[in-house]
Amino acid sequence: MKYLLIRIREHIERFPRKSTHYSSRVHQYLDARLNVKTMHSLFIKENPDLQHDVKYEFYLKYFRENYALKFGRPQVDVCSECERLGAKIKSKDLNDNAKRVATAELIVHKRRAKKFYNKLQDIQKLCQNRPEVAGITLDYIQNLPLPNIPVQEIFYFRQLWVYALEIHNLSDNSGHFYTYHEGHACKGPNEVCTFLKNYIETHIPGNVTELHIFSDCCPGQNRNNTIVRFFLALQATKRFKKIYHYFPVWGHSFLPCDETLEEATECIYQKNIKR
Repeated sequence: MKYLLIRIREHIERFPRKSTHYSSRVHQYLDARLNVKTMHSLFIKENPDLQHDVKYEFYLKYFRENYALKFGRPQVDVCSECERLGAKIKSKDLNDNAKRVATAELIVHKRRAKKFYNKLQDIQKLCQNRPEVAGITLDYIQNLPLPNIPVQEIFYFRQLWVYALEIHNLSDNSGHFYTYHEGHACKGPNEVCTFLKNYIETHIPGNVTELHIFSDCCPGQNRNNTIVRFFLALQATKRFKKIYHYFPVWGHSFLPCDETLEEATECIYQKNIKR
């Protein structure tokens, strides 16, 4: 039995991991394409002599009891306030009273952040029940370098950045991407307004009179005078009666757009390769 456990542990330890400290706890992630069933299949493929001794249930039980690993992509937009308060709570130099104050501040901070996501869920339900209401989220995904080839020397050369903005419809969970490279335009409020105008004209029905928009707090893209004037123009031309723009607490800006990041990245690369 001990021999089997050693072989399983050695196999699990071979998988590379990524760490994140998005909260006060450190989480480790395995590749998003993996799961325990796939790992067990790989184990049997490498150790066919143990096929009858190490069943999937046995492998799964050992994995759950000995590892706190997750599958997926770790968060990269770490909240500085969460990190600051978390460091205070774990500090050995502060007294218990100071740690209690930091704990209370962290609870309040996370409750404020949660209000944004509660509002997003409420608007999503509202859009599905009332046809005159529409809700969208918008966000730029990370810059994509071209060409995307596994050659180490490419990191020493200047690559062409490809930008991609996704507008996600809350009523039907559909996404629409606007892609272009840095030679065509920048990533400022003018581009955001252009894409919003096109999306509203082509994807928002004419009977919609109330629009809800969720985005991050980036001042150079979403939270600025240009965007406000664009919304005022939409209201002045009577395209919408009401427009609401919601911003999350800084550092807590995980939107539905981010859930499709990996698939979108691959599609965008394929699209530009064919060109």
